[in-house]
Amino acid sequence: MEGMLASRAIELIAAYGLLAVCVFAFLESSMLFPYLPAEVVVPVAAGLLVTDWLSFGLFVLVTTAGGTIGALFAYAASHKGKQFSSGRLRRHLRVSERQRERAIEWFEKWGEPSVLWGRFLPFFRSVVSIPAGLTRMPLATFTAYTAVGNAGFYFGVAGIVYYGRARSLDAALREAVAESPLETGVVVGVAGAIGLLGWWVTNRRTA
Repeated sequence: MEGMLASRAIELIAAYGLLAVCVFAFLESSMLFPYLPAEVVVPVAAGLLVTDWLSFGLFVLVTTAGGTIGALFAYAASHKGKQFSSGRLRRHLRVSERQRERAIEWFEKWGEPSVLWGRFLPFFRSVVSIPAGLTRMPLATFTAYTAVGNAGFYFGVAGIVYYGRARSLDAALREAVAESPLETGVVVGVAGAIGLLGWWVTNRRTA
């Protein structure tokens, strides 16, 4: 079943490009249709759509936007405060009680920073929005952590696919530095900044 869904998703991405990827990122992060994990679809999508620096940047931007908006939906559906009318939304989430309980346990153990680095984990990346909503995590903090975490995840996947398509990562990096040192510096700098931000937030939380 998953194989058929993956094949269909790839066909849609090939036909509709970034729009299809954005919709997929939204559906996965919102828990409306979490049956195709990003680890399966996103690398294939990056292989189809990422061909140069411009398409690389657009891919990361579009997937980050779709994933962040989807996460906000799951957050709103789980929120128990007056800020959201979540009762009608909550029943649309496709998440089992066991998944919900595991997510709450992880969130209680690691706290709000897990919304950031949790976006890199296969199980946790989508469902973490639920305990964040249940505990009424500040919306601005949730949005910032989610956007940075999603950007890091999609940036990393697209980067691995882009650089590893036809040559080794070392050879690609040497070539990129030789041909476009400024652009390469920006890419490395963004990746480093995302990693440092995640480290700082986590350590600040546990200090």
